[in-house]
Amino acid sequence: MTAREHLVAGEDTLVVVMIETERACAAAGEIAATEGVDAVLVGPSDLAADCGFPGPDVVEGLTRRVHRAAHDAGRAVMSIVPSAEAARAAEEAGARLVLYNTAAVLMDAFRALVPSAADRPGRPRNPSLRQTSQTP
Repeated sequence: MTAREHLVAGEDTLVVVMIETERACAAAGEIAATEGVDAVLVGPSDLAADCGFPGPDVVEGLTRRVHRAAHDAGRAVMSIVPSAEAARAAEEAGARLVLYNTAAVLMDAFRALVPSAADRPGRPRNPSLRQTSQTP
């Protein structure tokens, strides 16, 4: 492919940058303002891991900061969500692109198919009723 063909192809290519570290959150304005970037996506799981798995309020605060930077730079916000409910909330919060986390969707579907341990036949519902083996 020639350089000219690359430039033409770039006109039809959606460029989404992923912000997945605390350091990237701090640089979100500069990252979002980069020429050619169309949208910004925060990777909440990787961001949480990078931050040492803080409470959800920390990750949500960093995500809001990144989203503001994207809006300020005139870029679209893409949100990754686990459900239709979360997709609606993301849209209401200003996301223009929504990506479903298929792993989360599949895990929820699988959990719905498997009864909980308390609901399985032969298992007492009250954990205090379970017999424990004791050795003499």
